[in-house]
Amino acid sequence: MRIRKSVPIRQFVAFCTAVLLAASAQFVTSAHATGAATPTGSYMLADEDVAPGVTWQHGGNRLDVFVRGGNSNLYQKYWTSNGGWSDWVNLGGGLTSGQVTAAWRAGDNELHVFVRGGNNNLYQRRWRSSEGWSEWFNLGGGLTSGPSATWHGANRLDVFVRGGSNNLYQKYWTSNGGWSDWVNLGGGLTSGPSAAWRTNVDELHVFGRGGSHSLEQLRWRSSEGWAGWFNLGGGLTSAPSATWRGPNRLDVLVRGGSNYLYQKYWTSNGGWTDWVNLGGGLTSSPGAAWRTSGDELHVFVRGGNSNLYQLRWRSSDGWSQWFNLGGTIE
Repeated sequence: MRIRKSVPIRQFVAFCTAVLLAASAQFVTSAHATGAATPTGSYMLADEDVAPGVTWQHGGNRLDVFVRGGNSNLYQKYWTSNGGWSDWVNLGGGLTSGQVTAAWRAGDNELHVFVRGGNNNLYQRRWRSSEGWSEWFNLGGGLTSGPSATWHGANRLDVFVRGGSNNLYQKYWTSNGGWSDWVNLGGGLTSGPSAAWRTNVDELHVFGRGGSHSLEQLRWRSSEGWAGWFNLGGGLTSAPSATWRGPNRLDVLVRGGSNYLYQKYWTSNGGWTDWVNLGGGLTSSPGAAWRTSGDELHVFVRGGNSNLYQLRWRSSDGWSQWFNLGGTIE
């Protein structure tokens, strides 16, 4: 087993060894929607394209984790406050990316999962309390990464992917309009994206790894539309995972040097922190989610033996050790 116990938190020192000057980055300086072009492109699987999909039910009493397992099928494992962890559940499919994304809809009666499937298309599967799991829905596209999905309340759902020319693409669903066409937002991503709506605010944030292996951020506000890309530094060896804790704190987790887990977070009264090294021995990108009630942050990764590992932070006791949840993640 290569996953280690979490090390004492310390300021990030060696993480930026792969960072080049921002001027050498391949990101464009601003994002502009360029219409309904389909994100066509080719794809090769690597460690950074493997990431668990993690989502809390809004009451804070259920946590779901999705991964790609044997035979490229989708697997689910969930935790409840009164039952603990379930066994692994095989949901079928034919995933061509190990980066899975999942999101509970506000109201807790709908869970949505998105993957990259055959023909590089985006596929969706939905669970409802009234009917169970749906069939797979083919939403088209030509993805070169796994997707990232995020709800804005109960009436809007956004999905982001990397497409042709390493550009960022967006597709969104609204309760009164259905699915939009694909929107090309430009950029030069070298990983899949991670997106998160700010809690109770009309603000959407998207993160990806740039050409210099730095963390790049793109922000949308209802008052101004899309801003330019912000270079947040670092030397990423994975795709990022972003998660909001209410409207005043935003955490981003990545894999960095020596396959360690690194954290960077923003607060409304302090801005961005330095990078924090949390140790470990990751063989995937992380998947992270704040618990919707309570001061708890949960991070999931694939370890050296292809098992699922969990790391938990609580305000009362800080970071836990790594928990091995088993499974075989592809």
